[in-house]
Amino acid sequence: MIEGDQRRAEMTVQKIVAEAIVGIDMTVAVATEIVAGDASQLLLESAVDADVLVVGSRGRGGFKGVLLGSVSQRVAQHAPCPLVIVPS
Repeated sequence: MIEGDQRRAEMTVQKIVAEAIVGIDMTVAVATEIVAGDASQLLLESAVDADVLVVGSRGRGGFKGVLLGSVSQRVAQHAPCPLVIVPS
C-alpha cells in the first residue's frame, strides 16, 4: 500500500471506530490494523488467537439482495473462533 493511502486508511478507520464507540463503556480492547491483501484470508489469520471475530454482513460486491457478502461468507465457513456477523 502506498504511504499516503496507508495514512488515509488509518485515519478513516480511527474515525469510524471513534464514532462507533461513543457512549459505550469500553471494557474490552479494540485493536485496528490496516493491511493490504485478501480480506477474508487476513481476517481468518488474525482470528486464530482471537476471543471473537466481528465482521459486517455486506461488502462492496454487486450482488444486491445477497444475505452475506463474499468475505463474511468465507469467514463464517472457516472461522477459528466465535464469529459475530453484524447486519448492515
